Amino acid sequence: MKDKQTKEAFDPSVGVAWGIHKKGLEPGYDISILPATGSVDGIRGDFILIAPAYNITKTDVDTIVDKVQRVIEDYFASMNL
Repeated sequence: MKDKQTKEAFDPSVGVAWGIHKKGLEPGYDISILPATGSVDGIRGDFILIAPAYNITKTDVDTIVDKVQRVIEDYFASMNL
């Protein structure tokens, strides 16, 4: 969300979820993060989905968490907020 205090969502034109998805596909990240929107009112509100296999291991979870964290941090750092 754009503002944690007011719980204001990013404007849909920014495309935060899609930007995170695209960043995850870049070399060095190599992870598909599913983008979604509309969690606030059907239009506004970005979120992402992570859908690993049911037989995921703890090592896999650690890898996914590390990659997703890097993608999100690097995405927002590139936005210069």
